[in-house]
Amino acid sequence: MSKKIRDYIFFIFIVLFIVGTTLVSLYASGYKFNLGWPPRFNRLLVKTGMIAVDSLPSGATIYLNDQPLKDFSFNPWNKNYLTTAAKIRNVLPGEYTLRLERDGYLPLNKKIGVYPGQTTVVEDINLFRSDLPFLITGAKEGKLELSASRKYLYIAAAAKIIALRNTQEKTLSLSAGVGEWLKNQDKLLLDGWLLPATDSNGDFNYNELVGTTASQWHYDEETSRLYYQGKKSLSYLDTAKKTGVLVISGED
Repeated sequence: MSKKIRDYIFFIFIVLFIVGTTLVSLYASGYKFNLGWPPRFNRLLVKTGMIAVDSLPSGATIYLNDQPLKDFSFNPWNKNYLTTAAKIRNVLPGEYTLRLERDGYLPLNKKIGVYPGQTTVVEDINLFRSDLPFLITGAKEGKLELSASRKYLYIAAAAKIIALRNTQEKTLSLSAGVGEWLKNQDKLLLDGWLLPATDSNGDFNYNELVGTTASQWHYDEETSRLYYQGKKSLSYLDTAKKTGVLVISGED
């Protein structure tokens, strides 16, 4: 082999090394070539985004624009598809249709947007069984009160709080009554008790501070004031300071 040919081969390797290193560096930095048609030279190289998706239950196959995503592997014979929970990297910016499928559950479709250099988080997705409806708990007819987060259900007739994600029950020791869910917390105000949706150890009885004659409870989360009605009075309890203030008295 002549010196000229060796120099030519060496030059080719140098060029391939520089090009390959540049492409790997761009990909690692979150850039990707946009090879759509018609080509747009001002957007040939774009900053990609990422999608973080989770579901309950997990293990749902992930589709983007009706195409299942393959699970990355160095094994060329790997035919596994990407399932939740997962992070999908190097996604070109744009609008996508995300679909989740799992055996025994109804498919879920959702429109999402991907933006350069940002992560689109898709969480709090509940997949519903395809054999619905099914019995969660038994109770007499009565009022159902859904928490603001839509994760918990208070069944007044059964004096129970149901976690809708896993149908776990919290049975209340109080008699059935009208409750009020706090707007910014998963807590139920019921007959002067403040009840966390799951932890029974966090139950707090405000009747011990104001007396058992109080009724018509209402909690104002902005001021942390717990309003209640006495025999002929309206008062509130500052829950932070545990002090009571009389608002109106002597009225019906």
